[in-house]
Amino acid sequence: MSTKKTIYKQLTETRYILFAVACIWIFFRHTFYYNQYSYGVIDPIIQIGDCGVDIFMFLSGYGLFFSYNNNPNPFIFYKKRVWRIIPTVMILLIAFAITESIFRDSTTKYFNLSYWFYQIYSNYWYIGAILLFYAIFPIIYASAIRQTALTLFLSLIISLGGIILLDMGNNAAFKQLIVYFARLPIFVIGCIMGYKSKWLEKSWIFLSLLLLGIPLLYIFPKEYQRLCYCITTVGFILIISKISYMLPRSTAKIFNILGKASLEFYLIHIFMLSNNVLSIINKIIPSQIIASFTCLILASILAILTHLFISTILKRCIA
Repeated sequence: MSTKKTIYKQLTETRYILFAVACIWIFFRHTFYYNQYSYGVIDPIIQIGDCGVDIFMFLSGYGLFFSYNNNPNPFIFYKKRVWRIIPTVMILLIAFAITESIFRDSTTKYFNLSYWFYQIYSNYWYIGAILLFYAIFPIIYASAIRQTALTLFLSLIISLGGIILLDMGNNAAFKQLIVYFARLPIFVIGCIMGYKSKWLEKSWIFLSLLLLGIPLLYIFPKEYQRLCYCITTVGFILIISKISYMLPRSTAKIFNILGKASLEFYLIHIFMLSNNVLSIINKIIPSQIIASFTCLILASILAILTHLFISTILKRCIA
């Protein structure tokens, strides 16, 4: 079996575990950042949990390359991507709006188009970013297979230039686009690694970049720190993927189930944290660590159940 096949098979087999790890990492990062929770000696690991987003971005770009390469039809590509994301996002956002309206006085904002745009653009920015990257993916794909090095270079220049310009500006709404620009290179890298899978054979390069890049994650300001994750993410993915094979079968199964519900988990945990669910749990359970794990488990269960529910509905619609 060739190394190329082995790398592809490895990432394919551990894909959902990687998604689950990314979900958990992001969750604790958010509790660390927004709730100022501390987890002792593992705080330095939690602090760089933004890498979880880059894991999603890399694997999305990587997986999309093979999907689009097998059938380079933009219409079919967009149809699959929209069908996978939009129904889930809209069902959950409507559910969130109903939940908020029950506990809050004003309901008029929910009838305003700007409210829904702001939710996807800012509160749930990952959805806005990944939809944008899906929209331009055929262009990235065509460019990557013709001018690989130039495509990577341009993605870095566009990303850095966008961050600098937005950082210099005073418009708070536009500054949200910093997180969009910061994740463009890792998405492009994922696509390129699909095209140049043999590059992943040289794992020592990515592990060396990981070691060199980690200090930058703590040194640079947050606006530029996000861009530094494109140096470290592939190394993290290769390590986590290898470790995944060492997990007990029952643990791996749970991670796989959660990984399949990663989109739902992302939306649900953001909603829970932004509506102080963790703080409420912490009032009942004094320990921050236990409260966090309780909230994580609750978000995971809700995500899995929601995923099963929505998947069932969509399958019946197709049938």
